[in-house]
Order: sequence, then C-alpha cells, then structure tokens
Amino acid sequence: MMDADKKKKLEKSGHKVGSTEEFCDEVLGGNLDRPKVGTALVLRRGDQILLQKRKGDHAPGVWAFPGGHLEKWETFEEAVLRETREEVGDIKVTKPEFLTAVNAMFRDEDKHYVTIFMISDWIAGEAKVMEPEKCECWGWYKWDALPSPLMLGIQKLVDSNFNPFYLTNLANGLQQ
Repeated sequence: MMDADKKKKLEKSGHKVGSTEEFCDEVLGGNLDRPKVGTALVLRRGDQILLQKRKGDHAPGVWAFPGGHLEKWETFEEAVLRETREEVGDIKVTKPEFLTAVNAMFRDEDKHYVTIFMISDWIAGEAKVMEPEKCECWGWYKWDALPSPLMLGIQKLVDSNFNPFYLTNLANGLQQ
C-alpha cells in the first residue's frame, strides 16, 4: 500500500490518486506491487564464468551475471541476449538454454524477483563495461573461487551445490 506522504506528493504533482489499484492503472500502467521477472546468463568460458561487480542503486558492490528485466513479449533467450549485449558489448555466445528459476527476495530494498537463469558458452569477443553507471568491472572466475558478495540468486545456486559445469542437479530446482 502507498503511504499517505507519497499519495500527497503525487496528488500535488497533478496525479489523481484513489485506491492503489487506480494509481497503478493510471500512473504505472497496471503495475501492481508484484515480483518482477529478472533474467541472468550463466556464461561459461573454459572452466570460468563471467561476473560483473555492480554499482548503482540495486545491490552495489555485489557480483552478478549479465542480466536484467524481462521486457513484455520477450522470450527468456531474447532477454538474456539483449541484456548481455547492452551490458557486455559485442560478444558471441552459444544459444542460451533454460537452466533454473530462483525466487529472490531483497527485503532490505523492498524488491522481489523471480530470476530466470539461462546458460550459454562464450565463443568470441571481450567483455566491456557498457553501462559504467551500473557496472564497475567484468571478470572471469572459477566456480570454486568466486568473488563475494554474490547476488542473492547466485548465492542460492552456490548454496544448493549447483555447479554450471556439472548439470546433474538441475531437476530439483531452487526455492526460497
């Protein structure tokens, strides 16, 4: 629910605010306070995976795979390829395959995501920081020597004994 102060500020700025549903329909286009769908690409090169050190509002200083939000009408594959291109630059990868989904709740930030993990192998190109306001650097890391802290969804993968180089434990899925 929206608190009274936020409601007053919106009304002062010219928005007509009634119920939460009316606000969401009019101002946010129907976007009620529900989990968002995130996508992430587990990108392998030899015995390493690609991670970025994040900066900005969401999870600064945390290590994460390339990824972002699923846009309307995108497939999971299209989303991770678009996000990877936007964040990493022009690299070539194999066709992404569905890996697993993780329910990630960032209670301190009041954010809730269902993250779709896809997996792919690197073919060519170098990772570049394309969004310097969101990414400090890119690096390739061995799965048994990952930097920390990790994005919540990745930490859940690690905690479940998942290994992107041995995919025998996918059938169990990951739940919070």
